[in-house]
Order: sequence, then C-alpha cells, then structure tokens
Amino acid sequence: PGYVVSPMSERVIGPKPFLISADRAAAIIRRGLASNRAHIAFPWPLRLATALVAALPAALAEPLLRPFAFRIRPEAVAAEDRPGSPADAG
Repeated sequence: PGYVVSPMSERVIGPKPFLISADRAAAIIRRGLASNRAHIAFPWPLRLATALVAALPAALAEPLLRPFAFRIRPEAVAAEDRPGSPADAG
C-alpha cells in the first residue's frame, strides 16, 4: 500500500505521495480480500509508478526516486525505558 494516515506515517520525514485515510485503505483491502486478489496495491498511481521503476535498471531508477527519499523520526522513549534509568538498575 501507499502511505496511510497513522502514527507510523506521522513519523515519516519527507514526501508522502497519495496519502489516504485509514478507513479508505481498510475499504480497499477489504474489497481485495473479498475478491480473493493475490496482490492488493494502492493507490493506483503509486502502484503504476512502482511497477515502472522496478522495470528500470538501477542507474536510471535511482535518480528518479531521489526526490522521494525520506527519513523516519525516532520514537520518543519514556525515561523509565532508557538505559541507565533507575528502573534499569534492578
């Protein structure tokens, strides 16, 4: 699937093309499962782009994908879960 609005996607730093709601993603997945589809991919523009880029040699694909590079924001770690915290000393 493409990007779905969720706590996980909120941590993505960078472009999130074709971001869709969790309800919309669930409906697409539900329809795909009900149709017994072997692959459920959405949204269709991202599915098409992925298929096209996958067919290219890496030397051509990498420059096309560079603008879509992203990083993941680290999760906040509760103080009691950090190494060296008083709770860790036990």
